[in-house]
Amino acid sequence: MTVSVLGACSGSSEDDVRSAAETFLGAWADGDTDAAARATTDPDAATALLEQTATDLPDATLTPELGEVTVEDGTATVDWTATWDLAAAPEWTYDATLRLEEGDEEWQVVTEPTVVHPELAEGQRLELARSLPERAAITDFSGAPLFAPTEVVNVGVDTAQVTDLPGLAAALSAATGIAAEEIVADVEAAPAGQFVPVITLRRPDFERIRAQVFDLPGAVFPTDTRLLAPSARFASALLGRVGPATAEIIEETQDDGSSRYADGDQLGLSGLQRAFQEQLTGTPGFTVTVVSTDENTADAGLEVAAVEPEPGTPVQTPLVPAVQNAADAAAAGQQLPTHVVVVRPGTGEILAVSSNEAADAGNALNGQFPPGSSMKIITATALLSTGTVTPDSSVACPGTTTVEGREFENQDQFDLGTVPFTEAFAQSCNTTFIQQALELPGPALSDAARSYGVGTDWELPVGLFGGSVPTDSTGTTKAANAIGQ
Repeated sequence: MTVSVLGACSGSSEDDVRSAAETFLGAWADGDTDAAARATTDPDAATALLEQTATDLPDATLTPELGEVTVEDGTATVDWTATWDLAAAPEWTYDATLRLEEGDEEWQVVTEPTVVHPELAEGQRLELARSLPERAAITDFSGAPLFAPTEVVNVGVDTAQVTDLPGLAAALSAATGIAAEEIVADVEAAPAGQFVPVITLRRPDFERIRAQVFDLPGAVFPTDTRLLAPSARFASALLGRVGPATAEIIEETQDDGSSRYADGDQLGLSGLQRAFQEQLTGTPGFTVTVVSTDENTADAGLEVAAVEPEPGTPVQTPLVPAVQNAADAAAAGQQLPTHVVVVRPGTGEILAVSSNEAADAGNALNGQFPPGSSMKIITATALLSTGTVTPDSSVACPGTTTVEGREFENQDQFDLGTVPFTEAFAQSCNTTFIQQALELPGPALSDAARSYGVGTDWELPVGLFGGSVPTDSTGTTKAANAIGQ
């Protein structure tokens, strides 16, 4: 790489010193430890020093900037500025000085700890510690936080303690619902002695299966604290969840090839927690401390850099916990997959998003389902707004009707004869709505749907299907659309 030079100097000796410093710093910055070491007075010691620094500052990259060069009686000094990109932490910049000696053929950088940092001495190294601020809150309509630190139990396997893997996997599967084959595969792929996670449970959920799993040879149960919503399904499709960072999450937060986050960070994995990742997580801080490589080294423990983490800012939602709890209770009472999304009329604010255990929670916002007879509200709006019917129009409601060879029927084929349109609507007469909808101009049904928010662009930062009604359907498709089938 090219090393930036701040100070100009004259004379061949000074030029040679500058060139030697550029060679050393440039090779170090490029990660070419061997080349950098060859430019020093003690290549072996320099190699050890630079490799130790690479270990101390993992994945960090160095940008050096040369300053003033001073030459006197076969020795020289070069002032320089080190700027470290610490990967998942803010930059660290400090001023340092290289000492050089004139050899038989060229100038060489003196191998000593201050090459890395001016406070570093023999028997010492640097220690980098990152820290994230407390995650900012996602709040309800009133500003009250919806997530709180919650004790969890990590149900898993210590590979070194397993005596009967198939039996252990079967027992854990019976208690947790995780497939036994999956548990076996994960354990067999893990190094000996490594903890293999199976499932993470809130403390009350773990206590319900404790008797089934606690005494199993090889099963272990370390505890932890996670930022969790009031319940596992509390608006989960919208709020999302927080957990250990995945490679995918870290990659999507990268800017110019680097991310402010690292393995082990607690980050948003889905929903609003993921959509507002940087706002909620804030900016990491770090400290760099000089520590001893052996117990006899003095002056260790000196903090040479510190940047405080910067907290994120809350994200407020229109969720109303009382409404959410009512929606959860209503959905929980159903055996079939059930979703409840409560929207405030006029504003479109989402007050609750709920799914029961039988349902895929993601489908509450992303699912695509025929609306059924709810569609008759939209069809009635289209019929009335276009003048196709009036509330008092006399319309036929036969038990069945046929469109292009396909027969449609009312529930139990009920037949009302000829009735006012309002009565056909009140009785949810499929055949009336099909016959009348076939008279609608092409886009009328989709236009009416949009007036109710169906097929419009909902401004949500999470995945959402806002519905769709074709603008050009005809025949049997138009008939089915009119009654939500």
